[in-house]
Amino acid sequence: MDAIAAAAPAMALAVLAWIVMGVRRPYPEGGFTTATPIAWYAHVMAVAGAVMGLVGSALAVKAAFGFANLAYSYPSWDHYSPTPLTTAGPQISRDDDLTLGITLLGVGLFVLLAHALVTRAMARLPGGSLAWISRGSLVLFACFAGIVAMVATVAAVDEGIGYSRGVGDHQFGEAAGLALFFLPAWIAATQRLLRTSPAHGAPAPGAPPRPAGSAA
Repeated sequence: MDAIAAAAPAMALAVLAWIVMGVRRPYPEGGFTTATPIAWYAHVMAVAGAVMGLVGSALAVKAAFGFANLAYSYPSWDHYSPTPLTTAGPQISRDDDLTLGITLLGVGLFVLLAHALVTRAMARLPGGSLAWISRGSLVLFACFAGIVAMVATVAAVDEGIGYSRGVGDHQFGEAAGLALFFLPAWIAATQRLLRTSPAHGAPAPGAPPRPAGSAA
């Protein structure tokens, strides 16, 4: 999971900057309420659940490649084999990855859906639908997914070429799985950011609609 490790430090700094921005920004009377930190928490956990589900899906795909040929996803001395390998070690790793992937996917979806309900409930309360929270969570997810997608795509292409040439010990299953899910997620998040951009006259996700006749 080198792509995840590459994105983690940048995202930690982004979350810290997000918190500082929220604390230091001026609020109108009644703009910051008890619903505000709960809404922020729910958005962060929804992002975490989405990332967990994507990672679990990627692990499941890595294991699926392993069922086709263990050498696609797991290192072995008999790397460039035209037939499926039967080494016990890679088989155990493949089964563990499949179990972990399905577990992460299930837990991630539960966390995402549960906290999406919390964000919807908070949006009905004063201070629970601030644009910097809803838009910030979308920016955070888009940045994380983008970094993972770029690193994983490059790694998948590099490992795939190395495997096809039979030079060294290359496994492309993990990187391909990450790219398969994080790349579409990055594109979808970016498109949603553009659609909800104030430049297009659209309110931020979770923000109340503008009154009729108000300026864009």
